[in-house]
Amino acid sequence: MASPPALEPHIFCGVPPSPSPARPDLAIRHRESGEVLLRVAAGEPIPAGSRLSYADLRGVSLAREDLRGCDLCQGDLRNADLRAADLSSADLSGADLTGAALDEAGAADLRLLGVILARASLQRARLPRLSALFATLSDAACQGAELQRADLRHTTCQDTDFSGADLSDGNLSFAMLRGARLRGTSLTGALFVSADLAGADLRDADLTYATFNGSNLTGADFAGALVAKTVFVGCGSLAEARGLPEARVRDRVSLDPETLRRCGARLPASWLAACGVDPDVARALARPPA
Repeated sequence: MASPPALEPHIFCGVPPSPSPARPDLAIRHRESGEVLLRVAAGEPIPAGSRLSYADLRGVSLAREDLRGCDLCQGDLRNADLRAADLSSADLSGADLTGAALDEAGAADLRLLGVILARASLQRARLPRLSALFATLSDAACQGAELQRADLRHTTCQDTDFSGADLSDGNLSFAMLRGARLRGTSLTGALFVSADLAGADLRDADLTYATFNGSNLTGADFAGALVAKTVFVGCGSLAEARGLPEARVRDRVSLDPETLRRCGARLPASWLAACGVDPDVARALARPPA
């Protein structure tokens, strides 16, 4: 008899599982009808790939649970405890995770489309290739999170704390990042098209190969930020940013003619030198045509 095919090894992106206090019996109900969707005995795992859309999991502890591939779309997970849970390939699109704890959770390819994560905590979460279009993360704590190649287009991240996080190669186009804390964040290769970064804290961030296209940078703080091969297109508000003289300009900086015309005369000499533009030329470009 042929032996069964070997299972592919599972690589957990979060904290390695460890024994935790036994969870009591759990009856997961539909958030609207009250119908029982799933019963799980005390200490037993939730079956991987469970279909739990519209589940009522308010305040439920799912810490360190294996939730791989589970469908939790439109669920109510307000104040739920998902710390160190394995959410790989799970789908929580449309769910309400207000105030939820996802610290050190791990998940590759997690789907969080349109979710509400206001005031949630995702500190040190490992969520590569996260898809969170149209999500709300206002006031969320994401310090030290690993969010490489995350799709955060059209997200609302007002006052979100991404300090020390890794958002390299992420797409934050059309994101609302007013007052966001991005201090020491890796934004290498990140894309900001029409993003609102007014008042954002970019101090000591790594902006190597990042692109800002038509983004609002009014009051954003660039002090100590690493600017190398960074691109600014249609960013007339660049001159309204703070900390530009203190930025670490280490390589070429690309400014399109419109940004150079509107901002060149007010940019520090280090920035103009990185653009290969003479200060006199920048001042001439800023003059209105005769």
